[in-house]
Amino acid sequence: MIKKAKDNNPVLALWQGVLLDGRIYKLAKIWRKEIGIPAICFDSSKDFEVWHEKVKESKKESERISKSHKFIEESKSIIPYQGVLNEIHFSMLMLDFLYYGEVDTEDFKDWKYSQMGVLIIKDNKKFLDFSKEIEDGVYIKVGSFSKIYHILKYIDKKRDLIEATQKTYTEIAKIKKPKKIKMRVDFKKDEKILFLNQLSKKDIKEYFNPYGKGKYEMISDVMKKNGYKDIKIGAVRAVIQRRKLK
Repeated sequence: MIKKAKDNNPVLALWQGVLLDGRIYKLAKIWRKEIGIPAICFDSSKDFEVWHEKVKESKKESERISKSHKFIEESKSIIPYQGVLNEIHFSMLMLDFLYYGEVDTEDFKDWKYSQMGVLIIKDNKKFLDFSKEIEDGVYIKVGSFSKIYHILKYIDKKRDLIEATQKTYTEIAKIKKPKKIKMRVDFKKDEKILFLNQLSKKDIKEYFNPYGKGKYEMISDVMKKNGYKDIKIGAVRAVIQRRKLK
């Protein structure tokens, strides 16, 4: 479930924008079919493991990995993750979405800082992992004995220089600045509408005893009874169409 961002978390804001973009649902649907993932995805890691064992038995594991990677690569043209998520976390995010149809937003609390890191570089390599090349980006070098207070003071003092360096890097690396995402005030409203839409008209009538004959009219009435007095049929239709897989 999506929660309202309380701390201006850029990763959560990015994901909220993604969930309102029908293109990513359409792309995921295509690649789930290609990979053989159930249309309703997996409810748990246990369900995935059962399916995964069958894939490995059929000797299609390398094909699964390759197609999953292609989904991630194609999703990069839709999601402006640069400057918000690093490559590893972006891949983890999209794999969760591809296989489970949802993402645990609790992870975003840590991923908020995923563009940052602490590492030692020696002879142009990461000290703790010689097998990987240094990731491109903007780095701040600190003294081995610098106190945290002095580091924070340095960052504050060199704020303009750091921002100018970030700008220069994005230009030479040709990274597009992520568009500002308008934060939606009430994502729970959309979730309730989408949940009701998954039910049949018969179930909605039996469980909620709404007014009206049409499904959207019934959903609108149920929402009004639950405190959403301004939810009209048009608003219900808009939410469903926005998330509909075409």
